[in-house]
Amino acid sequence: MELFAKLGIDWRLLIAQLVNFVILFTALTFLLYKPLIAALDKRRAKISESLANAEKIGEELKRANAESERIVAAARAEASRLSAEAAKQAEANRAAAVEKTRTEISDIIASGKAQLAAERDAMTAEVRRHAAELIAAATEKVINEKMTSAKDKALIEKAIETA
Repeated sequence: MELFAKLGIDWRLLIAQLVNFVILFTALTFLLYKPLIAALDKRRAKISESLANAEKIGEELKRANAESERIVAAARAEASRLSAEAAKQAEANRAAAVEKTRTEISDIIASGKAQLAAERDAMTAEVRRHAAELIAAATEKVINEKMTSAKDKALIEKAIETA
């Protein structure tokens, strides 16, 4: 202790300062350093957890994008399939309509031909009747006598066959 006295250091003051330093160091360690380290550790854990969550969200986003692209591709394929199917159906409907129209036209033509044939037959019968009347009138004037209906019919038949 004499050594401290020769250097001008008061040993009691040095011990008091050393005790004060240990008390201050202990107080600062428990009151400031440990809570600060704990807060920093919590923050570090939150940051690492946030980074892990960000990575998970990024992976989920990638999966969701891939899924949406797959769904869009499937929808496009379905749309093109439906479009092709609709085009085939439209073509089939058009062909059916054309065939139906052709059938209707054929029916109309056949009906018209039948009607024309019936009118022609009716006209032919009308012409024959008029011809028979004319022949009967001409024959009556030439012969100057009235013919019986049996003679009339036989004569008309003969005239028609030769005409």
